[in-house]
Amino acid sequence: MTPFFNKRALIISVLCWALTPTLALSCGTERWKVKTLADSDAGKLVHQALPAKISELVGIDAPARSILDLHEDGRLPAEMHTYRVQGYLVGFKRESDEDFHIVIEDLEKRTATMIVEMPAPTCVPANWRHDADVLRAQFEQRFGHVTAKFKNVRRHRIKVEFIGAGFFDFIHGQTGVAKNGFELHPVFAWRELFFKPDAELNEEVAAWGAELFLVGNV
Repeated sequence: MTPFFNKRALIISVLCWALTPTLALSCGTERWKVKTLADSDAGKLVHQALPAKISELVGIDAPARSILDLHEDGRLPAEMHTYRVQGYLVGFKRESDEDFHIVIEDLEKRTATMIVEMPAPTCVPANWRHDADVLRAQFEQRFGHVTAKFKNVRRHRIKVEFIGAGFFDFIHGQTGVAKNGFELHPVFAWRELFFKPDAELNEEVAAWGAELFLVGNV
């Protein structure tokens, strides 16, 4: 019986190995076209970024689930605009759909948070794959490899700015989700506005500069 079980274990191992890449690179489903600029209204998106506070965006009236279900391939009025928001970086992780899930907090109203997301290059239209790849590479260059485990950043230490398309997501317990499910998805650009070091770090580190990262047609 031993050879049988060894053979079965080998078959299971091979199958798991073969399926792992497919599962790891699987894209999302819910309103996915809108999330990745592949929807029928993508050409109507206004790319001139509107400055907005996180507290303002999370205060927009949330559409009913039934309305979102009717807009799998189309945008709601608030989703026809690109927004520029500033906030404190709270943390980030890699979602099962390969998106970079980034949480930011309002600069004044500390209870207001929202999600901004960078889709995987393999999950966006071909004409946007290079920009999506560069954007994520720059984020990881600054903050390290993004894993499935949420990485918390010391609160109020890093101030950032993101530019991205407005998007209403379904609320399903996401870390840092806005109360109305509003996100920037996808992100077109980002920059770090300042880095606040620990008190024990020297002046040279404290004077470390921020670098602007811009990609995409914004």
